[in-house]
Amino acid sequence: MQLKKLYRLHRCLSIFIGIPMLLWAVSGLMHPLMTSVRPHIATQASPSTPIPVSLIQKAIPVKQLLLKVEINKTTGIRIIQLDSIWYYQVLQTVNGQNNKQTDVRYFNLQTGVELKNGDQHYAVFLARHFLSAQPADHSPAVLSVREIKNFTDEYSYVNRLLPVWQVQFAREDQIGIYVDTRSGSFAFAIDNNRRNFNRFFGWFHTWSWMDRMAVLKAVIIGLILLLALTTAGLGIYLSFKTKAAKATKNKLVRARKLHRVTAIFGAVFFLSWAFSGLVHAVQNARTPFYIQAIGDPVMKTAALPDNLNDLINQQFLSGPLTFLRLFSINGQFLIKTNRTQPGSAAKDLMVARSVSPGANQFFRIYCSKNALHTGILEAVPEKQIASDLAGRIFWQNKESAISPDTSTFNLDYLTHFTEQYNFSDKILPVWQISKKSAGSNPVFIDVNTCSLVKKADHFKQTDALIFAFFHKHEFMSWAGKSAKDASTIIGVLMLISVIVIGYRLFFIRQKRSKN
Repeated sequence: MQLKKLYRLHRCLSIFIGIPMLLWAVSGLMHPLMTSVRPHIATQASPSTPIPVSLIQKAIPVKQLLLKVEINKTTGIRIIQLDSIWYYQVLQTVNGQNNKQTDVRYFNLQTGVELKNGDQHYAVFLARHFLSAQPADHSPAVLSVREIKNFTDEYSYVNRLLPVWQVQFAREDQIGIYVDTRSGSFAFAIDNNRRNFNRFFGWFHTWSWMDRMAVLKAVIIGLILLLALTTAGLGIYLSFKTKAAKATKNKLVRARKLHRVTAIFGAVFFLSWAFSGLVHAVQNARTPFYIQAIGDPVMKTAALPDNLNDLINQQFLSGPLTFLRLFSINGQFLIKTNRTQPGSAAKDLMVARSVSPGANQFFRIYCSKNALHTGILEAVPEKQIASDLAGRIFWQNKESAISPDTSTFNLDYLTHFTEQYNFSDKILPVWQISKKSAGSNPVFIDVNTCSLVKKADHFKQTDALIFAFFHKHEFMSWAGKSAKDASTIIGVLMLISVIVIGYRLFFIRQKRSKN
């Protein structure tokens, strides 16, 4: 009698959770295809055209230009190429309606003339570069250009970077390229096929239609998955407590036996996905983490050394540069340079899952308080800057100077994704930093932008490990992506079989009851 009640409970719960589980399974079958169903673009590497030395020598001095256009404070200055012209890209913090925003302006290196709508023009230039690696080629035509300041259904939280520009081209597939003009970085690409793919996956797998009710979504998904685990547990218990009937021509008996056999093998996948999905649903209900700037990046124009351009020219004595940026960490002026040659960067981060070690160099500018024209450069290892930024996070140490002593922390330079910092975190390379004390949660810092890109806690790290291992089958990553995808597909097909056969068993039984 007790077993009959358990059978009835198992059947009732299965009917209730079967449909959402089937939808999760079918949409989950699309997950291994995600890296394949993507628009083709030429590269994800930022432009790396060598900066002409002769042009730098004749450039209008930065400080002189900023004073002339009455820019008293900046948060960063970079030398960029737009079409065939070189510009100073100046980041300026302005007061927005609700908070402070960054205004990006462009000034001709030689004439000092400001480029009207410069950020929009640079966004199009970058988008053409990523699309075809031929930014000078003005085909296809641009359909629309708009700035994205908040995550949307199309450009979701998983892409991490904000703000970005969306550049949509007049092609049959309506391809759109998202770019970050402040760093010259690729953010995301999408076409009609990927839009439809994301829409289907979002609706049926991640329930994106409930994103605005994150807590309620997590509660509903959590309850369904708890019921799913209970149902699976009951099924496993009943399979061991009862014996399968011998094969007969009876459809009901055959359906039961087939359901029992497939369920025994499918239970491993079912339990692992339901459990990891439950933990992940709880994590998603928590307040999402957004990339944060570390320290005060403001540079006062009056405090810049008068010989700043001479210091910039010094960087070209060792050879051509492809990147040069002036920035500040709490009043300490620094210059970042890079000599990466065109074509040497990774073209597809999501496939390669790693990048080459950065060729960045950092120099600190010492300024005399009595004579601002006597700025002096000193090379600073990136590790020291990372350690200083970490100190500002762990101890809110806002006044410290960049120190050669990095012994306070455990520092690891990541050029590839790991279990703790996986491909969903998007940005590479980063520094993984934790305190020496036991149990310290690591932080992940992008020195290139002086940003905190991820801050781990115990639950978040536990969820990341469980989700990667049980949900995405990272335990098969040693055998390569194809093996991992095959494992996922086999598990999904088995799960679909269990559900379909279970419903078939239910309908056969219902039909017999009516007769």
